[in-house]
Amino acid sequence: MKHFETLGHSGVEIGREKKMRVCGIYFSPTNTTKIIVKTVFYGLTDSGRLYDATTPEGRRLPFVSGSEDVVLIGAPVYSGRLPEVFADYLREKDFRGKKVAALVVYGNRAYEDALVELKDIITSKGGVLIAAGAFIGEHSYTSEVAFGRPDAGDKAKAGEFARAIEKNISREISVEVPGNRPYRERRISHPMGPHTGDTCIQCHLCAEKCPVGAIDFHDSRKADFEKCLHCHRCIYSCPVGAKTFDRGMEPIRRWLVEHCSEKRLEPEWFTE
Repeated sequence: MKHFETLGHSGVEIGREKKMRVCGIYFSPTNTTKIIVKTVFYGLTDSGRLYDATTPEGRRLPFVSGSEDVVLIGAPVYSGRLPEVFADYLREKDFRGKKVAALVVYGNRAYEDALVELKDIITSKGGVLIAAGAFIGEHSYTSEVAFGRPDAGDKAKAGEFARAIEKNISREISVEVPGNRPYRERRISHPMGPHTGDTCIQCHLCAEKCPVGAIDFHDSRKADFEKCLHCHRCIYSCPVGAKTFDRGMEPIRRWLVEHCSEKRLEPEWFTE
């Protein structure tokens, strides 16, 4: 599995040559964060390196950060916080002297303390946050909330965010972002995880893609519910639709549909 991309001119639509040097890194179990990060990344540069830190294998790949103009970081929001596994990963990195642009993607409910948590990690590792954004993606628990997002409108906004980042590269600035300290407590629920039907073909794609290695590589019907992130990546990845999630998730889905499916929240960003 490829865990980073090295970009050249091919496949990148540009109206002018982009000289900016960018290193990007993201965590994206259901690809919504990946879409936004790549849109911003391509809006900034036509050469650079983009790391996928979603799987354990991807997070073991050496993160090479050299003479970039900016480091771009993207993460989904889980119950108003960063995914703990990705937050821990970022705390191991060195951003000393780096200008960093950060974004989070949430499922049309709220991003709460995720951006301020991300800023605190970046600054604690020596980086300077020059721009931050919050974007919307289809909720991983139900397609009835923010269906099909990020859509064309979201991608256009991501392009605008890229231009805002570019304007801040030469400025001596550390932006402020909304959120609370201390952060909201992480939600503790009883262990839940995916269930596997008889149509499973043991392709092990779900095990390969699981962000925390919760699915058995030898028998994909087995999963460690204590490890499970509830990210639903295995369900999205299964080629035969054999995966479903624990019925304990159903009350949460119903609440989300009732409270978050009618409104359309829009992206926002912070550059001051």
